[in-house]
Amino acid sequence: MTRQEYRNRLEGSIAGEKLDHQSVHFFIDAPFCCSVTGVPMKEYYASAQTMMECQLETYDKIGGFGSLYADFGVVAEGSAYGGIVRSDPTGVLALRPSGIETLDDVMKMEPMDLYGDHLVGKSLRIMEYMVQHKPADYDVDTTRVIAPFTTAATLRGISDFCSDIYEDPEMVTALLDLICDDLIRYVREQERILGHPAKYILLADDISSFLSPVTFSKYVKPYYERFWAAFPYAQRWLHNDADAAHLAGSIADAGFQLWHAGSCIDVHKAMADAGNRVSIVGALHPIHVLRDGTPDSVYRTTCDFIRACKGNPKHIVSVGGYVTWDTPIENVKAMIQAADDTAI
Repeated sequence: MTRQEYRNRLEGSIAGEKLDHQSVHFFIDAPFCCSVTGVPMKEYYASAQTMMECQLETYDKIGGFGSLYADFGVVAEGSAYGGIVRSDPTGVLALRPSGIETLDDVMKMEPMDLYGDHLVGKSLRIMEYMVQHKPADYDVDTTRVIAPFTTAATLRGISDFCSDIYEDPEMVTALLDLICDDLIRYVREQERILGHPAKYILLADDISSFLSPVTFSKYVKPYYERFWAAFPYAQRWLHNDADAAHLAGSIADAGFQLWHAGSCIDVHKAMADAGNRVSIVGALHPIHVLRDGTPDSVYRTTCDFIRACKGNPKHIVSVGGYVTWDTPIENVKAMIQAADDTAI
């Protein structure tokens, strides 16, 4: 499969076109890049050059499929509001709540300083570096954007924020309002750096999977609508690889064209519940199938999944989640090869 064929199949899936072969797409980030290259994650996060070179080496080893992006996991947006970034001994980043407790606390918050001393500012500076230094045959894309609900929940504390929905809804909406408007500014600044409108924007919103469809429609969907109104030309992509099967219809109703789902859900049922309105990326277990398998077992499992899709091009071959630490390169290539070999 050439890089252009890879892209054409993905676009064909999103458009609902009839395809001869199932599309393949996968998302990589620091753990996989660092295990492939042997670079410690702390070094990956510390240097724009190191981050770009690690991504390039990883993509080159799996066939050149992928785009460069500023990668700080799920913590960048929260760090811009005072959330404390911490890491485990391997360098994986996490965020401590920032101490927000009341509506008064929210009303005292300032809009995000896009170039402040935090990981949003660092993301933008890394994006500038990548645009200036990338190889000619690679693109730089917008970074994943942690959606308003998940950003707010990590700032407040997930359990507390979910309780706030019932105990202090005014505080919840005030915080979501502030974050949503700032995320729009954040992506517009990325577009300025890239020099063109975003083709797609990947919103990451795992924490919304804790909600019922009714609560989702009240506290999540309106902020999706506000966000996407600022970028009507961009494809709507969602990363939610938590147990979000009960929200499949709601995700489709929100207009998402691509959903990066988790291996914890039945993607065939999710597709049916979504009315075949969204391309679903995922299904193969990132640990049991991709990391712990062999090229032969990955190949066979991928072929089995493609047959189970029964020719529906809206299914996109991938791991359910991100490609994880210590996944053998040959296993990723076997997944791609199976999609290339199996006609639909």
